[in-house]
Amino acid sequence: MRSRLGSGSVFSVELPRAQPAPVPREAAATQAHAIGLADDLHVLCIDNDATVLDGMATLLRQWGVGCDLAGGIDEAVTAVMRHRPDLILADYHLDAGENGLDALERVRA
Repeated sequence: MRSRLGSGSVFSVELPRAQPAPVPREAAATQAHAIGLADDLHVLCIDNDATVLDGMATLLRQWGVGCDLAGGIDEAVTAVMRHRPDLILADYHLDAGENGLDALERVRA
């Protein structure tokens, strides 16, 4: 703790860094069933950030959920023609002035 009259106080805590414990794949699948995800659930993820898409795919697949990834509206429309999703996760801000609401409208059409 540091304090200066008229300037305020600063509090900090230092802790040793620990390695996170790995979660077994079985536990991830069990968690998915515990929150009610069906084995045959299929999700379409729309985001212009490839890192976000990769993260979403990794998480969903760990839960045993199938998914398609789209970086924009045209890719989303193509994905829906191949496999109808049960759920769509769409980022609002996409490239070229498009947004997630535009993507949902085009996919539904």
